[in-house]
Amino acid sequence: MMLGDYPDCFIIGLPKAGTTALYNILTQSPEVFDCPVKEPNFFLPEGVTPAGVRDQHDYVGLYSGAKDNKLLSIDASISYAHFPDSLEKIVKVRPDAKFVIILRRPEKLVLSQYQQMRYGLFEECESFKVAWVDRITNGQPVSGNYQFARNYPESGAVGSILEKVMAAVPSDSLKILIYEEIFSQESKDIIMLSEFLGIQPFEFKMEKVNARKEPASKIVHRLMIKDSWIFKLFRLLVKTIPFISPELVRRFYDKKMVKPVEASLSDYAELEIDKYFEAEKRKVEDMLGRKIPSWWC
Repeated sequence: MMLGDYPDCFIIGLPKAGTTALYNILTQSPEVFDCPVKEPNFFLPEGVTPAGVRDQHDYVGLYSGAKDNKLLSIDASISYAHFPDSLEKIVKVRPDAKFVIILRRPEKLVLSQYQQMRYGLFEECESFKVAWVDRITNGQPVSGNYQFARNYPESGAVGSILEKVMAAVPSDSLKILIYEEIFSQESKDIIMLSEFLGIQPFEFKMEKVNARKEPASKIVHRLMIKDSWIFKLFRLLVKTIPFISPELVRRFYDKKMVKPVEASLSDYAELEIDKYFEAEKRKVEDMLGRKIPSWWC
């Protein structure tokens, strides 16, 4: 494989820190290629996620349209930040690649990650409190997918994660963004990010995506999850029906059968999550050389 066959840019995390919203913003630029698979997860170790592109030719083939049209290509596999070995592999095959990481206030980050894991049927604990105490006591789950994401005390350790990323990625190739800042009305981060990526400033619409949510019916939800055998059978059957696709059905389901969930940090005050992550937040501030007021209010 030639160096140019691999993506130009990698959005490496963090999960539930606005990475999908950022990707959607960037792909509104006429200079950016919208890959058919947002998260190929090619460089992740085996067994980390249930989905991904494992074949090298299939992986680089995802970005052939970018190369043909001289567009910026982006791999937005947002779990890479948790695996320094994956980052080192990327640097080895694409030394000039750009890396983008978004950090979020860890207390809110882990609450959102828990809800996402519940929605995806990867988390068995029926409350965040139970899940948090279990991970504090027993550590990372030893079975199932997304074990790292379900280890909330570690997945929220933003300072330690950033420290490892900075050790694996050249400093001039890394852009560090803060969730609470980049999506504010006054933010100029997108303009600075455009300059970092070598593209012209562009007009864009900002939309909130992948908000915390839960199904109206857990039974129906289990039938609709992509990895269930019933949904796989449905995908085969629906292909025979003109003008209908599984994706359309899923969008209808998400709109009509899913309700948003708002969780407040005050609901979990007894867990003292803010104190648990205090050192991690200060570590980030030290590495950035500035304060992040929105992480302390």
